[in-house]
Amino acid sequence: MQSTTLWDEFITWRPFATKNRSLSFKNLIRRLHSPASRTFSTVILVIGSIVSKIFGLIREFSMAAIFGTSAETDSWLMASIVPNLFYGLLTNTITNVVIPVLSGHLEVSTDETGADVYLDEAFTWTLVLSFVMVALGEILSRHLIHWVAPGFHGLRYRLAVVMVRIMLPAMPFMALGSLINGILQSRHIFVPSTVTPIIINVVRLFGIVVLGLWIHIVGVAIGFLLAQMLQLAYLIPTLAAQRIRLRLRFSASHPWTRQTLRLAWPFLASHGANVAGTIVDRIFASTLAVGRIAALNFSNVLSGLPITLLVNPLVAPLYTQLSQAFNQHDHDKFQQNLQEGFELVTVMILPLAIGFILLRVPIIRILYQHGHFNTYSTALTSRLLLFWAIGMPAQALGTLFSRGLFAQRVTRVTAWMGMLAIAVNISGDFLLIHPLRAAGLALATSVAAWCRTLGLALWLLTHGDRPMRARPEFVLWAGGALGLFSLWLYLGHRVFHLATLPFGWPLVGLTTLTAIPALALYLWILRMSGIVPLLWRRVRPSVLSPSD
Repeated sequence: MQSTTLWDEFITWRPFATKNRSLSFKNLIRRLHSPASRTFSTVILVIGSIVSKIFGLIREFSMAAIFGTSAETDSWLMASIVPNLFYGLLTNTITNVVIPVLSGHLEVSTDETGADVYLDEAFTWTLVLSFVMVALGEILSRHLIHWVAPGFHGLRYRLAVVMVRIMLPAMPFMALGSLINGILQSRHIFVPSTVTPIIINVVRLFGIVVLGLWIHIVGVAIGFLLAQMLQLAYLIPTLAAQRIRLRLRFSASHPWTRQTLRLAWPFLASHGANVAGTIVDRIFASTLAVGRIAALNFSNVLSGLPITLLVNPLVAPLYTQLSQAFNQHDHDKFQQNLQEGFELVTVMILPLAIGFILLRVPIIRILYQHGHFNTYSTALTSRLLLFWAIGMPAQALGTLFSRGLFAQRVTRVTAWMGMLAIAVNISGDFLLIHPLRAAGLALATSVAAWCRTLGLALWLLTHGDRPMRARPEFVLWAGGALGLFSLWLYLGHRVFHLATLPFGWPLVGLTTLTAIPALALYLWILRMSGIVPLLWRRVRPSVLSPSD
């Protein structure tokens, strides 16, 4: 019998399958915005993340080339942290509390009226809190910048105040976008979650390249606001197509709403501690020399690329599956999904972290050293990338483990682990900023990430979930493949003198000649071992069943 391909699954995807298997453009759009299996959701999220991240990288590269590691860039980064901190309080609560509550009740109940009331209340209070935060932020904007950046004076301070006032009104649009995406994800519709970041990145790129060259750094802030507004032009019709209408309802009487509030308080406490840690980081960073904040940002963005490009697209549909398994009291399925996630995240993130550590100078020079981003900027940014890369595996595994706990609605543990990480981060800032300067801030964050991840893993292990089940074959094959990968990169770096080559085609070619064969060897060993199946082989058997 002929094997089923992803395309076969796509064109026979309920509820829009056609007998002649023809696919019009309109039908394609309808299928993309209807419930999908885990395989298709993963593929769509990966493709969407790749496209979005390409635009995001172009945005960062454009920012570096146009503004470099300058006082203007420092002001922009410090101003943007204020709306993002407020936004994080709302959107992370929506993502990690509203989605499991909604999906859990929809799995066991067909009460659509109850779901509508719950969504109306969530919509109303999301708007109310957003507008309150905007009003407070606008009134206190000067004080906010002074609190988070006491080292800013003169031009850097004035620019930061102007830009934070421009960007604060974006918060209601950001929060509503997160809520709508959460509603659609609870119904296994993941395409909007990939389209909205693309829209945001494209509009923000326009703000940097066009408005930034026209009215300088303030144009970047205007582009930020426009991007958040335009995402709703896509999301609102998409939500309406699912026959979901959000209405104002100024009450919190629905039992699901009360459950959300109970689950949200520990998470808000955890995020509040995280906000405190971020503010402390910014306070220290503002005292550093001009350009250090920009270098911290550019290196941090690069170290976070594997998380957003590979880990998050894998964890997003897996999170829904974990929530469903928990709601159905299927511990074996929950354990299987968590174990799969651990193995996949591990074999993906470790070689990338090692690659960033060993090839950090040529990577920064190839990607960033253009325009106003000079040799000094490359040296500063590449040094910081080393310390960010140390925490990459912890960030990736922490994302997986926290979703495992959120799926079980164990929010108190994640709150405590978050506060522990913040305490470690703040202590590390105090201890490391004087000997290491900007690198001390990056290292403190990496150490804190490891503390949080190990704490989450310990809780899972002591409560019957074994995400890190020791298997000698796994350790042997994965460790051997990783060792050969690291050796190849190290030898290529030393033989070709990659750290000293100027930017040009020789540097690009020799770096590629070093990295690609090393990665190919690593993947070949894993595939031949049969111990660590790759993403496609791992998830496909569980989703091509009639129950999907």
